[in-house]
Amino acid sequence: MATALKFEKPGALFVEYRKAREGPNSYLVWVPHASFICLSGDEVVRRTKWSKSLETGAALRAWIDSVEEVTDADLTLGAAP
Repeated sequence: MATALKFEKPGALFVEYRKAREGPNSYLVWVPHASFICLSGDEVVRRTKWSKSLETGAALRAWIDSVEEVTDADLTLGAAP
């Protein structure tokens, strides 16, 4: 099952899961007036401060869960199948 490696709420939040060749995988996060790298999904949730009671917060958590449960073999980063 393929999963999207990017999550976006236009103008408010952009998160991209990045699979590293060396070192840990990470999330690149952009919010208005700031960007940062997080090493875990929990850190993304904590730093973006989207409540799980909001639609975007719930969708972000579901997306993080789907990305983290996919094995490395299931992720394709621009490679032809």
